[in-house]
Amino acid sequence: MKEIITDIVQSYKAPRKDAGLVVGLVNNGIYSTYGFGKISESNPIPPDGDTIFDISSITKVFTTTLLSILTTEGQVSLDDPVRDLLPELSNLPSEMTLQQLATHSSRLPTMPDDIRPLMRKNRSNPFSTYTTEQLFNYLSNYEPKQQKSIIRYSNIGVALLGHALAKNLGTSYEQALIAKLCDRLGLPDTRINLTEEQNKRLAPPHLPSGKATQHWELPAFEGAGALRSTTNDLLKFLSAHMGEDQGLPSEVIQICHQIYPGVFSPPLGKLHGLVSVFSKNRDISPYLQDRGLGWEVGHLPGNGKRVYWRHGGAGGFQGFIGFVKDTATGVVVLSNIGLSMSDLFLYMTHTDQIGFRILGYLNS
Repeated sequence: MKEIITDIVQSYKAPRKDAGLVVGLVNNGIYSTYGFGKISESNPIPPDGDTIFDISSITKVFTTTLLSILTTEGQVSLDDPVRDLLPELSNLPSEMTLQQLATHSSRLPTMPDDIRPLMRKNRSNPFSTYTTEQLFNYLSNYEPKQQKSIIRYSNIGVALLGHALAKNLGTSYEQALIAKLCDRLGLPDTRINLTEEQNKRLAPPHLPSGKATQHWELPAFEGAGALRSTTNDLLKFLSAHMGEDQGLPSEVIQICHQIYPGVFSPPLGKLHGLVSVFSKNRDISPYLQDRGLGWEVGHLPGNGKRVYWRHGGAGGFQGFIGFVKDTATGVVVLSNIGLSMSDLFLYMTHTDQIGFRILGYLNS
């Protein structure tokens, strides 16, 4: 297996200079991890299952899983209007629900307009000075466009979901996630704020060129992308979603994996599809056909098996998690190398390519 994984990783040239990559597999309850490259120039050993990475938008499926848990506990409902949980945003339409935030069908934009000047001022840590108060001020004056229920990827939406759930529990987002999910599944390294010991295991971020950069801070967008985690923790998370770990009741999994209504719109429209035709092995369309509660849902080319997945990339990191429930196979790919312009444009990263190809192999 190691030779096959090595060939797949090397074929996409994911390990760059001064950066590393970890692949984790779960196959019918059996875990394995493989490290490549080096953590940094000053720490030239490969990362392993306990190396901590920023997981950026993979955070979103933790937030939606938290929503599912609170729903089964009767603390919230998927149909609850957002403004009922966040009265300070009473201007939001009554039909905007928690489910819509979790499935990107709320009609909220990707990011607030007033954050762009701050992003230009500090490109290496672009969200660090944008506060929750600023986000709420922006939303208090925002009027969603009237249109049919179309999927519009929104960091604002999932961030707002994180704030609503935390407020419902009377805690911070991180405390809510630890109490309701991380402690339940035994995920000690899935956190926003790290201990001194965890910081020693935190991989340094790198730009696609290999140059060192900064960790991103996202004070207003914690529920959308602020978590850090390890390959080992994420394998446990996938196992729970496949029903291999009793930490998540079947009702929670069912809510997360149900296909939710909405007109799916590819992230970059027709131009994206045209470019994908000419980009070998980077056509995202088979994997991007439906949407669960936070999960992207598609099918593996060749055998049609349903795959649930989520990727992320921010600053000097990128990552992928995905699984096929029918065969109890899951893959985690984490790297401390940032996204290139082609990654962003095609919505298909190097870690995605590695993850999908390994899932295809495990299900061949």
